[in-house]
Amino acid sequence: MTSKQLIQKTRSFKNEVHIKNGHLAVKKKAINEELEYLIKFEELGFEIVKKVDKSSNNAFNVLLIFNAISVYGITRGVYKHYDLGNLLIQCFCFALFVFLSFYAFRRRNKEIIYLSGGSKVLELLAAEPDKETVSTFIEEVHDAIRTYYKNKYTNFDEGMPYEDKVSILKWLKEIGSITDKEFDQLITTRKAENIIGFNCKDNNYLQ
Repeated sequence: MTSKQLIQKTRSFKNEVHIKNGHLAVKKKAINEELEYLIKFEELGFEIVKKVDKSSNNAFNVLLIFNAISVYGITRGVYKHYDLGNLLIQCFCFALFVFLSFYAFRRRNKEIIYLSGGSKVLELLAAEPDKETVSTFIEEVHDAIRTYYKNKYTNFDEGMPYEDKVSILKWLKEIGSITDKEFDQLITTRKAENIIGFNCKDNNYLQ
């Protein structure tokens, strides 16, 4: 399988997810830590949980107040003819608050997507680099999982009971690993194998 990947970058961290054979390879790099780990396909599910992080909204509102105070201070300083050093300090504070406000604004209502349904969860930013790219990558992950299950669970052991085979095929059909047509073909094959198996047992018993 050709490795497909999603790379998400912000000012504070970088997140890389690579689709490999049977697993996802995840690399996370933040200011204070670096992580590398694997998530097996069997540890993921097909659930998608979306969350909106509004933690930066309060910071943005507070910074707007500081911006207003800075503008008032600069205006008052010019009107009252404050010394140049004082005005420069206030201008610097205003520029700093504007920068922090812009950064907080970019982080307002941050959308996060969690791929779950199994024992592990994969966290992704919903709009980094853009929503379409993230949505396409999620579909590729789910397609890779379905293909993995199809290849693994359609090769049955000879001694497996027919009922168990049917249950597995129904499950594969439910999660979209096999189509209705493939399901019917596999069921027909399993029925034929089951009949042949019974005939062989009967012949061995008669001998």
